[in-house]
Amino acid sequence: MLDTLKQVVEYFWWPGMLILFLVLAIIIFAVYKLGSVKEKVSAIDKTNNNIDTIKSNISELTWNVRHILSRLDAVEGANSALAQRHSPIRLTEKWEQLLASTIKPYIDRSFNDIWKDYSDIQDISNPFDIEQFAKRIALDVYDKYTSENEKDKIKSAMFIDGATMSDLNLITWIYLRNKFFEIKWMKLEDLDTEKPLTA
Repeated sequence: MLDTLKQVVEYFWWPGMLILFLVLAIIIFAVYKLGSVKEKVSAIDKTNNNIDTIKSNISELTWNVRHILSRLDAVEGANSALAQRHSPIRLTEKWEQLLASTIKPYIDRSFNDIWKDYSDIQDISNPFDIEQFAKRIALDVYDKYTSENEKDKIKSAMFIDGATMSDLNLITWIYLRNKFFEIKWMKLEDLDTEKPLTA
């Protein structure tokens, strides 16, 4: 009986050891691959984080550039023959015509949405701050509330009048400011200081 058992053990010894070795090798390989996968996932996460950071930086840079352009446009508008040189800045008759043929219909059409989307304006009561707010969002309003076809129509009208994008930005924020004033029961006549504008 013992001899028979010994023979059975000897018979299965080497195949068993071989199977055990293969199992261990598979486990080691699986652990190695799992570690490699984790490293790749970690690298992808870092890449995604870097992309998010870049997007955030680009968005902030875009806002800053627009803000700077808006400030420059304000100075340009103050010195333009198309804007009356007293505070608050008003559109001359020529620029009123440009406004009517370009951005005005689209602002009027979307003003309820503008009021809701830029709800921060609802808490602003100082005329100066309202004007600054209008300057800050003017380019966004043009981009957001006009279709590509409408933008082409606006540009065609600007081309006919010899206007620039800076002119469009100026008439946009002035008109937005005036619309905000209306909602807040502010009249330009009451705010008019008749003092020269110093930019």
